[in-house]
Amino acid sequence: MVDERAQLTSFEREGLAWADRIAVADATAEDFAALEHWCAQSPQHLAAFEAAMELQSLLEGNAAEITQALEVDDRPVRAIPFSTRRAFFGGGAIAAGLAAYLAYNPPLHLWPSMRELGATFRTARTETKTLALGKAQIEFDRGTAATMNKGQLQLIEGAVLVDASSSDQLDISSDEGAITARRGSLNLSRLDDVSCLTCLSGQVDLAHAASGRRLRLLPGQQVQYTRHALQTVAEADLESTLAWRRGLMVFSASPLVDVLKQINHYRGGRIVLTDAAIGQKRFTGVFRIGDFDRAINDICRVTGARTSSLPGGIVLIG
Repeated sequence: MVDERAQLTSFEREGLAWADRIAVADATAEDFAALEHWCAQSPQHLAAFEAAMELQSLLEGNAAEITQALEVDDRPVRAIPFSTRRAFFGGGAIAAGLAAYLAYNPPLHLWPSMRELGATFRTARTETKTLALGKAQIEFDRGTAATMNKGQLQLIEGAVLVDASSSDQLDISSDEGAITARRGSLNLSRLDDVSCLTCLSGQVDLAHAASGRRLRLLPGQQVQYTRHALQTVAEADLESTLAWRRGLMVFSASPLVDVLKQINHYRGGRIVLTDAAIGQKRFTGVFRIGDFDRAINDICRVTGARTSSLPGGIVLIG
């Protein structure tokens, strides 16, 4: 069998290696500085990394084909029949192997994961949607993905507002726990594996899987949790929590790391924080969703941070 990776140029092999290197969760500021230096060496270096980032359009445009091509057993991954190819990736084993890996592990969340692409309900970054689920009404925020799992709505990424005031009981789930709304309404968001549940009316129960704890939220109460940890119930900032329904991002003395997480959800590409100390600075501001340049400029003005841009819509802030 011909090794298609061996047929790639050294630039192309290194470009693939960089795409793989920044995909890991513990990529450091030094990694991104090294990437910036590598891209600046020559036009060929820059083009190789840009080609890796172009997998975003391939994955989003060929989701069904990729899903069919991925193997679920131990047989070799076969070539993905992309209807639109980039010359850099060609076809065969290297295209299939790279696409299979990046489909499930998008570097820096630069594009939706395979799980999001296969969701029952999915909105684009620029659209909201409302649908009926029994007697309940569900509003989907921009860039939201959810699926039906055993008759329950399961949130994968994004945010939903659920009005179950006319329903005796509505069950919702996420990877981290099970939620029950009884004649009430709630807002549930999930960004980068952190869920935030807010009770708007009635009562909402949460069963946290890992801790085994159960708690009940009353109107105006909010709790954040991950797969492994459940935080203390707190009073909700409803203006910030529900700002997405008005097409806004509202931050009130929020840690910059949380601000960037929300901006990244709506923005193409990725903003990467390279200075942990700056990430803990507090930031206040109101921005229309889509006005990302103004948000980034204000963040730099307030925090004193500087920006540097890389291919694929990556912006380094530090």
